[in-house]
Amino acid sequence: MPRKCKACTSKLRNEIDLKIMEGASFTYLAKWCCDRGLQITDTALRKHANNHIEGYDPKVFSEVKKAPKVDSIANQLPDPTIVDFQAYLKKIDLDIKEAIKDEKCEKQIQSLRLSVAENYFRLSAILNQKLIDYSEGKTKFPMEQIKGLRLLFDIYTKATGLDLNVDHNKAFEIIRRYYGIATVFRESEDVLFVQEEKSDEIILINTKEKTVTIEEK
Repeated sequence: MPRKCKACTSKLRNEIDLKIMEGASFTYLAKWCCDRGLQITDTALRKHANNHIEGYDPKVFSEVKKAPKVDSIANQLPDPTIVDFQAYLKKIDLDIKEAIKDEKCEKQIQSLRLSVAENYFRLSAILNQKLIDYSEGKTKFPMEQIKGLRLLFDIYTKATGLDLNVDHNKAFEIIRRYYGIATVFRESEDVLFVQEEKSDEIILINTKEKTVTIEEK
């Protein structure tokens, strides 16, 4: 008995067919399917296209073989075939030739904030959908998106100044409250406060003056 075509019997069939007809490479599409829980090879997808998609002509899509590999796209400079760079500059309101004349870099900072904020929330939305798909058993746990969002969050907070409004002692306070271990608070660059477990005493450490004092809370 001949094997059933995985693509044909998959819930993703309509999307697979659409992407193939739009010119997606089979290598990319195999990874795309894997992310959504469908283990299928690029060879199987190619056979599906040739045998089961009406109107598909491999000659029409032969140029797809020349497309850059998925993993290499992130390392490329802006390319008109991947993104409309001029449209993107207009979107973030940046004229590079004029911006370099700005000694205070105000325009660059504003555009940087727009760019980083948009990309941070775009990735956040993707992660949100990935987590929904994961909860429904459609894909694997989105660890890579979480790592990417964490990295972009560090950039986002610094580019927007959000890091200046975050109380970095809050995490230490929560640890002390729930786990009862020694907690360190930084008052300034030179002064540290240390509160030991279940103690009302606070140890003040001045790293500049090299002094240690103990105070009652």
